[in-house]
Amino acid sequence: MLMRRHHNKTRTGCKQCKSKRTKCDETQPSCQKCCRRGESCSYRDSSLIVIHSYTTPVERSSQTPASDTPSTQTSNGVLLQASQRKGDDIPRASSPLALKNDQNDTLRLMHHYNVSTRHSIADPGNPSQISIWRDAIPSLAFKHDFLLSGLLAVTSLHLTLLRPSHTHTNAALKHYIGALALFRPHLSSIGPDNASALFAFACLVPLYAFGIHNTSLSSKEAIPGIIEVFTLYRGITPVVTTGVQWLENGPFSDFMLPAPNNVATVLSPAIEETLALLSYHNQQTTSNPELIGAYEGAIAMLRITFVLTEEHPDMNMAILPFPLFTPKEYITRLKAREPFALVILAHYAVVLHWLRHYLWLQGWGKEIVEAIKDKVDDDHQRCIQWCIIEVEK
Repeated sequence: MLMRRHHNKTRTGCKQCKSKRTKCDETQPSCQKCCRRGESCSYRDSSLIVIHSYTTPVERSSQTPASDTPSTQTSNGVLLQASQRKGDDIPRASSPLALKNDQNDTLRLMHHYNVSTRHSIADPGNPSQISIWRDAIPSLAFKHDFLLSGLLAVTSLHLTLLRPSHTHTNAALKHYIGALALFRPHLSSIGPDNASALFAFACLVPLYAFGIHNTSLSSKEAIPGIIEVFTLYRGITPVVTTGVQWLENGPFSDFMLPAPNNVATVLSPAIEETLALLSYHNQQTTSNPELIGAYEGAIAMLRITFVLTEEHPDMNMAILPFPLFTPKEYITRLKAREPFALVILAHYAVVLHWLRHYLWLQGWGKEIVEAIKDKVDDDHQRCIQWCIIEVEK
């Protein structure tokens, strides 16, 4: 297992974070990690909520709802009567915030996006991400119908993952189909007026593909599902290359892909051993020099992914460099289901498994590894033994 960075301990974190031995950000009435995992935070179970006087993380002050109930000032903060109980952030069928298939559903979805969905997407440790998903993207959505439909699709899907229902899944599918139809014509005319909105939408599409896999709308198995996600991620490239001059001067100027502090970081012995085994197998069994280079490029991107995960154990953007920057020839071989390409994919799937506390990624890592285990021969199975062990932890 990867070693996590040391952090200052807190005795006031929620029960869910304590049980998972992760640092709680203590945002109330639900911490942001519980929001991302789609869990009910224990802060909601208490009749009292402690709001500390300091204001980190960035959004703590804006996340804490105003209360009409009397409050008591203490030396450590303010004690407020909890106005919301367990599960109140997920609208029940009887709630006025539940989808009703009427003209107010758009407003209901935007409300849910603001109070819940955006927290499940943004990395809470990245202030620029928080402000982009809170402010910049909704602002762009009100100017561009395709992005608004994309937000509504992802928010409907988020509701589906939290509380499955035909109403939620039908809304997700309806908004997604409408968003794609509105989005496609703009690809032939990328310019300063739409580049940022197109980039935002291109980021939502793979997220939708990740989430839809865990609903009744999905008919894909894990391997074709992740290949589709990779294809969608790589579809961001034309928007970036054509619109880079406008993106650099827009709201996404700070929305940078993560880069390791030190690519040469020595990883755990188990990871170093499995990466060395991949390179050895590639050199010994791949005859085409160009294909050897493509596979080595994919293994190099695996190393970057592992280093990012070690430096930032909870950073969801650590999954992005591999699908975006692995050589094109590797993706071609993966689509052809070539055994060694699948072996490399199994190692990437371990990172998805490590990040399974993110609602959108739940189940992906283990499903991919198990599917690959069933498809490769004994020789290639020896290359994925570490992956099999990791996803069983």
